Amino acid sequence: MIQDKTTVSPSPTTLLIIGAECTGKSTLMQAFCQRYHALGVSEYMRSFLDAKPSGYLCQFDDIMPIATGQRQQEQLAYTQAKADEIDFVICDTSPILVAVYSQWYFGRVPDEIWVLIRQCHYDHVFVTDAHGIDWVADGQRDLPHGRHLMRDAIIQMLQKLQIGFTPITGTVDKRLMTMAKVLNQA
Repeated sequence: MIQDKTTVSPSPTTLLIIGAECTGKSTLMQAFCQRYHALGVSEYMRSFLDAKPSGYLCQFDDIMPIATGQRQQEQLAYTQAKADEIDFVICDTSPILVAVYSQWYFGRVPDEIWVLIRQCHYDHVFVTDAHGIDWVADGQRDLPHGRHLMRDAIIQMLQKLQIGFTPITGTVDKRLMTMAKVLNQA
């Protein structure tokens, strides 16, 4: 069981789940929120693209609005969690992943995103993989056979930014156990 952080610090612990598409990030975030006193921050890119006309493809000019929207959601959740004395804010992606996607799909990253990324703080970062998770088409996913390559690109970005992380794999329960172990050691 994760220790009660409210007695140690009034600020919520911020967690980031980052990984390629269809690697269980949203499922893991929801399971964590159900099991622990946590507030989840969903992937802003998904809602941003869902609001576009059918068949719309993300453009380079969308990168900064997506990254900014993600960061704003994180800040609002943190403020709410602090006011409501919630122990954890868990993010199902971040501006970091938006930068990785920008490099992957457009071969470049907007200069402004690095300023945004430097404003982000996560107490713990968890990187998901695709082992045991079937790829499901949903109109926004396009890497049924490239998730391991995207994961490598994410790890390279985290290393470039000098951000430590914990890889997590397996079933949802196994992933939750790994997270709990890391959080109890903190």
